[in-house]
Order: sequence, then structure tokens, then C-alpha cells
Amino acid sequence: HAADQQASTLSREACALVRYDIDAVSARIRKALAEHAKVPMRAADYETLAVELDSHFEALHTNLPTAGTQRAQASVLLSDMRDSVSLMRRAARLDAKRLAVHRIEQDHRLYELVLKTLDCAETPPSAAD
Repeated sequence: HAADQQASTLSREACALVRYDIDAVSARIRKALAEHAKVPMRAADYETLAVELDSHFEALHTNLPTAGTQRAQASVLLSDMRDSVSLMRRAARLDAKRLAVHRIEQDHRLYELVLKTLDCAETPPSAAD
């Protein structure tokens, strides 16, 4: 179906909003994993991470692309990431919580591909650049 859709882009403003949140998700996961490189995350650490990711997923939902195929793709990926956050909160086993973090990372990479199709592939340069 993707071939049938016209090429779309996000407005510069929408791209900046989406980039902020998708980059924040990635940064927060990298930070959590780095903080626990030597000592594995505990259940409470996963809960903290889930809470920190929630607001970014809510913002991403608010700023879903408007184009048909890209919106559907982004929506599915976002839904899966939200399910993973729920798993991080509710799973009884730590390995399931760890798997949830890896699922978010995988979905994040795919979300980046969707953004690329919308000409929003990289973080826009800041005013200082």
C-alpha cells in the first residue's frame, strides 16, 4: 500500500515536536541502560522508566502524521511501544520487562524509518549550529 500513497512531509514545526519526543525516548532508554550496565535494573527501575516514557508517547500520539500510510504505520508502532510500557509495569518477571525495553528500541528504529519517509529523519539543527 505504501507505493500507492503520495510522498508526504511533516511541517517543520510538527517535525521538531515529533523529533523532540522520539529523541527523548531514545535518550532516556540509553541513559537507563547505561546506568544499569553493571547492576541490572530492578522492577522499580522499570516502573520509573515507564513513567518517564509515558508523556513522550502521549505527545507522539498527539502529533501523529496526517498522511494515510505513515499515520497508520506510526500509530501501530506507537501502540506497540505503549504496550511495551504496560508490560514494563505489569510483568512479574524481570526478563519480560527487559524484553519490553528491547521492543521499544526496535519500534523506535522503525519509527525513525517512518519519519524518514516524511522528510523528518534527523534532528533539525539548533539555533547554535
